[in-house]
Amino acid sequence: MNYWTKRRATLQLSAEGNAVFAEAFGASSIEVDVEWADDLGLWIYRDQVDGSATSVMLVRWSHFDTAFIDVVLPEQKKAPGFTLVR
Repeated sequence: MNYWTKRRATLQLSAEGNAVFAEAFGASSIEVDVEWADDLGLWIYRDQVDGSATSVMLVRWSHFDTAFIDVVLPEQKKAPGFTLVR
């Protein structure tokens, strides 16, 4: 679950999720910033309340069909003076 924390994701909402979030998002595919995830679903940023607090919204796992997340893989380092031959 921690994999989602602090990531930007594109969610494709299910029909039920689209109906629930139509007013908030107005689309079945939404791009969100995830604050954290737990057994209930993804907690996403909504609005900055003030300098010390942030408003988050729960998107339950059952409310979306697909999620796309950009993953940056670390560079593979080569040992100096050696070449990898396959």
